[in-house]
Amino acid sequence: MIHYDTLLQLAPVNSIPWETPGVKELYDFRYETWKRIRASSLVDSPWSKSVFDNLFGSHPLSWRVVGMTRSALDRLGGEDMSFTSKREPGVYIRSHLYPRRTTTLDLRALPLETTFDEFVAHTWPRDITVIGLKSEDRQLEDPDYFQKVSTTWRNDDGGTFTEAGKGWKYGAKERAFLREVVGR
Repeated sequence: MIHYDTLLQLAPVNSIPWETPGVKELYDFRYETWKRIRASSLVDSPWSKSVFDNLFGSHPLSWRVVGMTRSALDRLGGEDMSFTSKREPGVYIRSHLYPRRTTTLDLRALPLETTFDEFVAHTWPRDITVIGLKSEDRQLEDPDYFQKVSTTWRNDDGGTFTEAGKGWKYGAKERAFLREVVGR
């Protein structure tokens, strides 16, 4: 599993865009929902896992993309950084650097006395992803694999590769961004 310090380099807690409308409300909602479930007898139920999974998805700041594997970059480069999921469904995937299943278990185990600031510090850096090929999924959780193959950047505002329900947005802005990142 990737060390927390590495996650903090890619997503420092002081980088949360609190000034963006809705961000504070989002984290207040996540925290209050977590507290209610954590205090209930339902905390260890399969239902709570589903709620926690959904609580951290479907928002532009969810599953922020902070990098791409060399394999994915090479494949996209061969396509002039063009990508459409309709042309190649299931080829690319966003892979969490800190396993989602572990985050969910961690949320169930966090002490009920956890403060808002501690909750944010715990969840923000664990909600980052790297785009890779589907064949690389889960390998990215291995620090050695991650260090060898990934190009990384900061995406504190979730402004590129934005969450789009199932999947992420990839358009002219992301294509131009990747061309700049890889110098093409």
